Amino acid sequence: MNKKELVKAISNEINLNQKDVEKCIDKLAEIIITKNSIGEFVDISNLGKFMIVKKNARTVRNPRTGQTLQMSEHYSPKFQPKSIYKQTIKSAIIQKETEVKTNV
Repeated sequence: MNKKELVKAISNEINLNQKDVEKCIDKLAEIIITKNSIGEFVDISNLGKFMIVKKNARTVRNPRTGQTLQMSEHYSPKFQPKSIYKQTIKSAIIQKETEVKTNV
């Protein structure tokens, strides 16, 4: 699902103008990026937590050439899903796999 499809789905679900929904999604992304860029996290109940994690300096190896390189310390975005989100996805995948096996 891309942004356009998401906007349309939300608009249909809650009876809002698509332009207003798109503005909300854009503002949500902007707020998450802004808060993460100053070291704060954004926690959305029943979905997960958007945060920045510090990655320590380490030695890495290029698998193509075998050359070792020193990677410097850096920060990376991370999404930590809530348990309800993980359980819902897990049960949906198990159900889908069961349906596929019974249809074969």
